[in-house]
Amino acid sequence: MNISIDLGGWNGIFAVPVSVVDEHLRLANAGALRVLLYLLRHAGESVETETLCSVLKIEPFEAEDAVSYWVSAGIFKRQENVLKPGDAAVAQETARRREIMQVKDTAAGNVKLMTSSAPRLSNTEVAELTQKNPELQFLFQQAESILGRFFSSTDISVLASLYSWAGMPADVLLMLIEYCASQKKTTMRAIEKAAFSWLDQGIDTHDKADRYMREQKEKTERYGLVKSAFGIYDRNLTDKEREYIDCWFAELGFDISMVKLAFERTVANTGRLSMAYIHKILQSWHSKGIATTQQAAEESEKRSRRKKEAEKPTFDLEELEYFSTYNTPKI
Repeated sequence: MNISIDLGGWNGIFAVPVSVVDEHLRLANAGALRVLLYLLRHAGESVETETLCSVLKIEPFEAEDAVSYWVSAGIFKRQENVLKPGDAAVAQETARRREIMQVKDTAAGNVKLMTSSAPRLSNTEVAELTQKNPELQFLFQQAESILGRFFSSTDISVLASLYSWAGMPADVLLMLIEYCASQKKTTMRAIEKAAFSWLDQGIDTHDKADRYMREQKEKTERYGLVKSAFGIYDRNLTDKEREYIDCWFAELGFDISMVKLAFERTVANTGRLSMAYIHKILQSWHSKGIATTQQAAEESEKRSRRKKEAEKPTFDLEELEYFSTYNTPKI
């Protein structure tokens, strides 16, 4: 009796190193994985750059980037007849992608970043950085946990670049990501933009980041209190309105009760909400040393008395009545 088993697609299989799944599945991008599978399928064969690019529909520099990544990971060993990426186009494109935008700040003697994005690192560069800096892997894992999603290779490249090129410590980056998540800005582009904003403000240590986050939390709470007091429910505050509020609390030192009182007097006098009018009232109180609602009420009372006194007649009513009756001055 002859028995044959048709395994279908399993009749033709090839091996994939376990380390690819265990160590590189999260770090390698889709292009690098496609290149890996193609080269593993044709193990032992000579694969030309042109063939690889034609089959996978990728550019030469992408092929070089992918192969360099797997070589650095120890999956492949480069041979001269396997890939020939050293043409001028590949070199030019690689240099362009890794260009660093900097300008010399001659006054301060420092290099100041003049861009809102860091240069993208290749998979190879990310792998090398991760091997040299074990905390990078921890950074990726914790950042994914905070944002609740798995990172793409682009996400990982951005974080690695912020860490290595922009010089943000891992703990500060995690605090930044937590802050962005609290603001519902969870795209990597938003995180990258916020990172450069922090760097421009000199926020590059754990203590500075902690202080900044506390200040921002206090500001957010103040904005909420003011919006509630002013009855603003259908829109966000403008930048100018936030500037006013920051001044009232941080510079002039008033609390919400004083701001609310200034708002009530503004509406009473103008019939509408006017941040500029409220600002003038609070500035006036500050210059007079008025810091509480009681002091403000006392000042208002004094002003009312002065106004009434100024409106009192300066003539003798009895004399006026006598004069009007007899048309003769009182003796």
